Amino acid sequence: MPAAASSLHERIAARARAADLAITPAGVAEIDRLLVEETRAAMLESMATRLHTAIEATR
Repeated sequence: MPAAASSLHERIAARARAADLAITPAGVAEIDRLLVEETRAAMLESMATRLHTAIEATR
């Protein structure tokens, strides 16, 4: 498993444990929501980094 995926899984697992999510349909739905949220945040961070790099390259 790539390091980024492992890190994502670790963050989701930590958040699920903190919220005491059970493996029920509602718990699975919440874990899915957390995965979407974390993935979106990671994508935005990556895009911001690339944009910053591109801006710095034009200076």
